[in-house]
Amino acid sequence: MNQHLQKYQSNNYLQTDDEKLTFRVNGIFQYSLALWSYQNEEFRNKLFNEAFLLHPNIWEYYSGLAKSDVDFLRKVVSRVSGIFDPLVKQYIDDIPEDSLLLKVPGSLREEISLAMHGEMETDSISPLANNELDEINEKYLNQLPSELKNSNSYHASNLVTNETDLNAIERAFRIVSRVFRNTDLNQQDEVVLIFDKILVWGMLFGAAMEDELKDTPSDTIPFPGEHEDKEFWKEFVRQYMPLVIQGMIFHHLAQANMERIFELVRDKYAGDVQKKQYKYFISALLVIELNPAEHVAQIKILINSITNSTLRHVLYYKLITYHLVKGHENKNFATNIRPLIMLLAERLWPNGRAMAEAQLRQQEKLAQIKPD
Repeated sequence: MNQHLQKYQSNNYLQTDDEKLTFRVNGIFQYSLALWSYQNEEFRNKLFNEAFLLHPNIWEYYSGLAKSDVDFLRKVVSRVSGIFDPLVKQYIDDIPEDSLLLKVPGSLREEISLAMHGEMETDSISPLANNELDEINEKYLNQLPSELKNSNSYHASNLVTNETDLNAIERAFRIVSRVFRNTDLNQQDEVVLIFDKILVWGMLFGAAMEDELKDTPSDTIPFPGEHEDKEFWKEFVRQYMPLVIQGMIFHHLAQANMERIFELVRDKYAGDVQKKQYKYFISALLVIELNPAEHVAQIKILINSITNSTLRHVLYYKLITYHLVKGHENKNFATNIRPLIMLLAERLWPNGRAMAEAQLRQQEKLAQIKPD
């Protein structure tokens, strides 16, 4: 540890002032905590118990150093389960999980966001148990090496933050996703079980965000640019929340060695796709998103499997985006995905094929896409 600190100081990443250290780069500060956690189990446990959500990157760095520490992954899963318990009680106790496709008031399409098992009534989000972020204290500082103990970065005023419940929940989701991705877990059943939990937590987080957005006055939402109709854009974002959640899960989990796990989970839900459409939709897109050009056949299977109107609209938007972004790089992919977009459009709108054709031509002209 001392060698690392000396190296940081020689590179001007650390500054000394009155026998205290100041980390000039936040990432190095967090990595130093992860490294000391790796070297000192007592300090790691104290940091975990009393400041779990403070810096999510600490646990990502730690799990990268300790890839074989499966027990730590299980400990994180257990901790995050407790954090999500209020949302479980609010949204899915005694209600099938796919009901998290909530009904959004105000239609932007012919049918939007109908719950798969009936409309759900929800209350405001319950606060996190023990209000973790507001109760962080300095007890664990005594376990630090002397070089770190007096660092300005550890001043109590820097440790306590006033975050909203959703911000804390997002931190918990980020931690469990990154630790899961980094840990070498060889038991397939346990891999699928934990991944299933992560999917459900992502869906719960989306439902909570959807509810918070619903209760937020439109004129207070900082949409980029100048939108005349903020209410329209608020409802637009709410309707496409499944796409937001899929993107968030992909961002936290995606890397090449996760493809086989994505496929395992997707295949699990494919066997009961009518009851698990939301899970199947997200897991199938996780596989496709790694390389859309190699998964055109899977895109067609997804189109034919999804019957929920909300998910179909979201999938149409996703495929249009693929065509614009990936089609510009790969003309063959643009050619192959074109008929699939029109097929999906036909199932969404009476004049869907003509509408999709016009939209695709406009995109191809804009991005100079010339399908083969």
